Amino acid sequence: MNTVGQDFYPSSEKTLIISNSSIAEKISKVVGAKILPLKAALDPQTPFNRFELVIYVCAVPIAVRAIAKLQLDKAKDPAIVCVDETLAHCVVLLGAHKGGNQAARYLETTLNIQPVITTASDLIGAPALDQIPNYHVQGDLASVQRRINETKPVTLIANDSKEVPKVLDALPNLDDNRQDYVIEVERHGAHLRGESNKGHVLLTKRRLVLGLGCSSDCSPDELSQLVQNSLGMINADLTQVLSAATIDIRKSHPAVLSLGLEVKTYGADQLRNVQVPNPSQVVDDVVGTTSVAEAACLLGASVGGKLVLEKQRSAKATVAIAQTQNRGTVSVVGIGPGSPLLRTRKSEIALRTAEVVIGFEGYLNLCDDTLTPGQLRLSYKIGDEIERVDRAINEAANGATVALVCSGDPGVYAMASLLFERRSILAKAESFDVEVVPGVTAALAAASTSGAILGHDHAYISLSDLLTPWALIKEALIKIAPTHLALIFYNPRSKNRQHQFREAMEIMQSIRGAETPVLVAKAVSRVGQRTWITSIGNLDEETIDMETVVIVGGPWTVVDKDVIYTRRGYKGPSD
Repeated sequence: MNTVGQDFYPSSEKTLIISNSSIAEKISKVVGAKILPLKAALDPQTPFNRFELVIYVCAVPIAVRAIAKLQLDKAKDPAIVCVDETLAHCVVLLGAHKGGNQAARYLETTLNIQPVITTASDLIGAPALDQIPNYHVQGDLASVQRRINETKPVTLIANDSKEVPKVLDALPNLDDNRQDYVIEVERHGAHLRGESNKGHVLLTKRRLVLGLGCSSDCSPDELSQLVQNSLGMINADLTQVLSAATIDIRKSHPAVLSLGLEVKTYGADQLRNVQVPNPSQVVDDVVGTTSVAEAACLLGASVGGKLVLEKQRSAKATVAIAQTQNRGTVSVVGIGPGSPLLRTRKSEIALRTAEVVIGFEGYLNLCDDTLTPGQLRLSYKIGDEIERVDRAINEAANGATVALVCSGDPGVYAMASLLFERRSILAKAESFDVEVVPGVTAALAAASTSGAILGHDHAYISLSDLLTPWALIKEALIKIAPTHLALIFYNPRSKNRQHQFREAMEIMQSIRGAETPVLVAKAVSRVGQRTWITSIGNLDEETIDMETVVIVGGPWTVVDKDVIYTRRGYKGPSD
């Protein structure tokens, strides 16, 4: 799905729910979209082109008849899914590879609605050419994709191995001697025409970022024409454009949105710090920065990006073009404790735009609804942390965009620190970029289920002695226990590690007392979630496992019926 703005999937602004049933409210709560009555949606004037995802909540025949009355275009169709009124099934009707399949899997994860997906590549796990992140495909897609699905030989042509999508590198059926089914990668300015299109597809890597500036009354036609003219000046077209970038006050401008591109936005304070060749005092007087188009595209192209076309003007618009550096990136992505509802917007974007997605197999399952058959997915067993980090480093060093997936937050007992350590050891610190994408860590999710036990100072400690000697962990506990800190225990107890939790609670009880309140949270935001409030003296260690977070309160922690919180010490008027 093309995403406008820095938004999570599915985008609430670009999603529409159509239904006469009150059950649609349940879907709206997890998607955030507005609901339109079915009768209103049948009006031919309904602006379907404003939306990227349409969810019907009704019987499939009703949805099909409604869609049949609309003038749709395959190139512009939104993804359309239909959910029955018992929330049992979600059927993908249109735009399976434009967000329909992802939407169905999202609804499965959040509402346990069974997805009905019929696209072959998704069902058999074959690479999908039209879902490779940051690439545009043109040509005889149907024939070549069918060839890939049937695991029959295809030919791969590329001038630069670093431009080949990683998911194609892994194809088992490559045959350089065949010329009837060909995948050609990255030939700038190339266009397939006539008979040469048969059995032949061209993949173009999107590396251009459009910088856009426009007045409030600029028309979509004027901006579109200036964009086309500007791209033509560098022998490029929209198929090579990765995204657009502009000032934040133009994020929802009709002319900007009409281009159908992902839009990155920046504040005037960010734009004014970018050095550009054509600053304008007139622009500064209006929006508070001397440059919008040039500065925005340079920011959008990120580190190493360069300006390839300086600002071009029409009466009410400006366009500049930057090109991203052909350089690999590792995004260490925190996906939160489990539920898609607790993922951040930024993590969704990093997952969706990665060529290679690497992680523990259980974590990849938790974010499956964001992933597509156009990505190379590499799953590892628990304990293979160094192996998966080294693979991420090597893929990025070879030019790939990589998402290294962690549960919770990547900086809390996860992969971020190991990545920096291994990058230094392998002497590859200069060969790729690293971005740490924060997530909701288990402690925060657990605390939120039953009040605010972490409302004051607190500390995290892991009871796993696989990487830290137990003697050091025990020493830290003895020093922390007398303080006022609430204490969060990660990795508390496993089949092979049981005495550690028992000893930890004995230390806490001997210093803080048996009546000290405790919050226990198991499988937070996942199927089977359980949380309960108890005390150190009444804590049953047999209920504790590796999916459990245990939070021991401090001297200012209070239990009030079914909530537990730690006082900050504020004084009210009556105190």
